[in-house]
Amino acid sequence: MAWACHQRQAYDVALQLFLRALPAHTHDYKFLGALESAARHCRRESDVAHAYQPLAAEHPQLFGRLKALRKRLADDERQR
Repeated sequence: MAWACHQRQAYDVALQLFLRALPAHTHDYKFLGALESAARHCRRESDVAHAYQPLAAEHPQLFGRLKALRKRLADDERQR
């Protein structure tokens, strides 16, 4: 369902659905990319960063993504 929403540019709905399914898809890079894309479109990347934080200890590949999200958030704050 999240994929269909993402393809139809219903990013806010897609983001919520992707976040619910995140724990089961931490190794799926396509899923994570779509999740972050939806968050970017909704300007809710901080929600994704908060979702990654508790999962990063068990799934180290999320640390790099978390770092990149935080950098993007900091860059966005500087531009405002």
